[in-house]
Amino acid sequence: RQFHFLTLTPSLKSETPYTDTVHCSDSHKPSPFLTQLSLYMSLLNNKPNEEDHIDRISDLPSNVIDGILQNLDIRDQYEHLDDPGPIVSKIITDVLMRHNGPIYKFFLFIPPDFNFKITVEHFDKWVPLLSRRGIKHLELLDFGTALSHLPYIVFCCALESLICGCPLLEKLSIYFCNGFEYFDFSAPSLKVLEIYFDGNVKSICLKKAKNLIDLTLINDANDIWVSGLIKSLPKNMQRFSIGSYDLTEKISYADIIPLTLVKSSFKSIKYLKLGNLKLDERGELLYIVSVLKSAPHLVEFVTESNTHSNEDHITQARVCSEELECSNGCLNQLQIVNIIVEFSSQQAMSLLRFILVNSTSLKTLTFKVGFSYQKLDAPLLAMASISQELLLMERASPRAQVKFLPSL
Repeated sequence: RQFHFLTLTPSLKSETPYTDTVHCSDSHKPSPFLTQLSLYMSLLNNKPNEEDHIDRISDLPSNVIDGILQNLDIRDQYEHLDDPGPIVSKIITDVLMRHNGPIYKFFLFIPPDFNFKITVEHFDKWVPLLSRRGIKHLELLDFGTALSHLPYIVFCCALESLICGCPLLEKLSIYFCNGFEYFDFSAPSLKVLEIYFDGNVKSICLKKAKNLIDLTLINDANDIWVSGLIKSLPKNMQRFSIGSYDLTEKISYADIIPLTLVKSSFKSIKYLKLGNLKLDERGELLYIVSVLKSAPHLVEFVTESNTHSNEDHITQARVCSEELECSNGCLNQLQIVNIIVEFSSQQAMSLLRFILVNSTSLKTLTFKVGFSYQKLDAPLLAMASISQELLLMERASPRAQVKFLPSL
């Protein structure tokens, strides 16, 4: 059940509009509203001390409060209606505690400009309550409070215990939650996992998530990648994406995901995305080729690289050309390839050649290259050279289409 919390505008109890008139003449008896307004003004004039936290207005009869609000200036009427303060958190807590049945979906969104602030103590109350209600969809989006650390319940319950308490959990997304050092999940039903982590993460171990088929890992910390970050992966994974928010950062995947782990976990991979690839280095190119060889069921491959071309790379590509060989049809399931590079290099062209010559089912290969006038004196000549080289490459698939998309 999903609960919605609304801000209601106070209104009069009577169905007839309140139209009492205030008379200033001494010969007229004061109206009921004048009495109410006088009481209201007297309360305002008698300001309590800083230590006096008694709310004298809220305890007035509802018809008196309605009358006061009805005759206030329109700006004053709505000034504080969007500031629920601690009342909202109390309502949420009371509803969760008093509800006896299951709660399948819980969604809480706090926008950046909202005055109500969620504290760590609120999460410490709500998360255990929800974990005992058979929650299937839990989404907490708090843009109003900059939490310097995650709630105590996340660390104390060790997040893994929280997930174990949700046996029906199939998808988990963790965005911008700083402070984690280790991820070690044991989730029997977890199928989709998205982690946007910072530089504090030292280890990711997912061998216990046996049913995980879709994994996304994004690092939002610039230039901070721990060597040997990924310790284990599920063996039946079908989709895997990894990269960084900073597109100019280059990642050495050989240091992050050991090749032995790739060979044991990528046998079922159908979609693979590698961002921030160091495609200008010989060792990294050979590593990517080994990854592709270890994924016999791969259908779609996407990679992005911001590299520069120089003469050293050309020499390296010629040396390693013989190492880019594999048995016939090692990529016979691959159908879609998207390679995006900032600058074309011989390493990138070698990767294209390897894919084209070994992909018997390839349908589309898109090669997008960015050109800079500061790096290339004749970008049009460079584009023509790349186009000609692509046309001359051998193709294992007769229906393969190669799309060259230069960007100036």
